[in-house]
Amino acid sequence: MSGLTLSAGTITGNTATNNGGGIYIYGGTSSLTGGTISGNTAGESGGGIYAYVDATIAGLQISNNTAKNGGGVCASKTLNLSSGT
Repeated sequence: MSGLTLSAGTITGNTATNNGGGIYIYGGTSSLTGGTISGNTAGESGGGIYAYVDATIAGLQISNNTAKNGGGVCASKTLNLSSGT
């Protein structure tokens, strides 16, 4: 996915063989400012979110995701985090 804006909603129960069980972001500019990312699984990195972009995450609920590296979030670029759990 190239660039992403998420302001509400739930992403749950997804599985990826490699990266980004819930969300995989590659390219573009991304802003995740609300919603829930929960119960997702990745075989390698970013059970909840894998971001290979500069991204902002604020007010997002990230829980119960699993991966070999970065169960909740794995970022390869600049990640700005504020608020949320």
